[in-house]
Amino acid sequence: MKNEWIRTRMRQHFRIQLPALKSVNAASLVELVQVDPSQRVVHTHHLRLDMLADTVRSAHVYVLLDPADAVVAEISLPPLPRTRQREAVVASVEPMILGRLDTTLITYAPRDEQTGTTQVAWTDKDALLRVWRLLLELGLKVKGIMPGQPLPDQERGVFEAEDSLTGNGGAEIRPALPALSGCSFTLAHEEPLSRPGPTRSTMIWTAVAAGVWIVGLNLYAMQLNREAETILQAIESTVRAGFPEIPVLLDPVIQAQRQLDLLERKASGTSQDPFIELVADASVLLPFVSSRVRTLEYENGHLTLGLASGANMMTDSPSRSDLNKEANRLGLILNHDESNPDRWQVSRQNTTASQSVATGTRQQ
Repeated sequence: MKNEWIRTRMRQHFRIQLPALKSVNAASLVELVQVDPSQRVVHTHHLRLDMLADTVRSAHVYVLLDPADAVVAEISLPPLPRTRQREAVVASVEPMILGRLDTTLITYAPRDEQTGTTQVAWTDKDALLRVWRLLLELGLKVKGIMPGQPLPDQERGVFEAEDSLTGNGGAEIRPALPALSGCSFTLAHEEPLSRPGPTRSTMIWTAVAAGVWIVGLNLYAMQLNREAETILQAIESTVRAGFPEIPVLLDPVIQAQRQLDLLERKASGTSQDPFIELVADASVLLPFVSSRVRTLEYENGHLTLGLASGANMMTDSPSRSDLNKEANRLGLILNHDESNPDRWQVSRQNTTASQSVATGTRQQ
């Protein structure tokens, strides 16, 4: 007997008649009707919205919109695949919608195969989603939000809190309500709030994937740096083997090219290249910058060396006074900006004052 009562209870549902959507809040008074499987009224209540959860518990709840809150219509719908039906519905109702389409929530019922028509409804999206969110926060298991199906006028406000009504002779009178049908704002394509957020496991795996990706990038960068150092060392070894007369390698590629040009000039009887002479003297003057040069700039007799960023050149270099003495001996002028220790400039003593230039730069 108890099990039968439980099964009957599970098959029952509740209908809530809402006032205008814009006025709905947790303290709003609503009509609550409990309906059995035969669509007959079991109980009726007039309660605040935030007090319904204890009465309804886990039963399904159908929310009935005020007639003024939604427009219900019937349109012809061709026999389209399910994935194309919504596009056809929106195209049909768009001319009838007075407001903006992106602020309107549209739903439709399954197509009637005999008549080729379907029921459609639309309402204000923000107002409906606000109320829907409120109902879920209050613990109500909303099964459907039904437009255009309010409680009949003769039923609304008639029942108080009695479990049933009794007529003459003690016979129980339980009025029947129309069955709910047509479109509902709970179709899959209109479900506004039930999409779950990312789970803990999803976030963990996302973090793991991001970590692996970052580690992979760092390993790849390290591999590229090692390959670059290997190539640079191979270039330096080749240049040293081909031109042993170069005392210090500042920029192996440029120095090798200049040595080739020098050999060609010697073969043709032309004079020494001033750039080669200045680079050779600079390598004698600044041997401690070997393998640390990243850029060379040469213009109008001025050679500017850009060293590797952050390299501390003064740990293994002579004092500034010793460098100046050596520069005078070689007939050079040495300039070093203390505020930028990665930049040195060398020129001949008979050359005009140096100026910073960016042309003719070669990067390693």
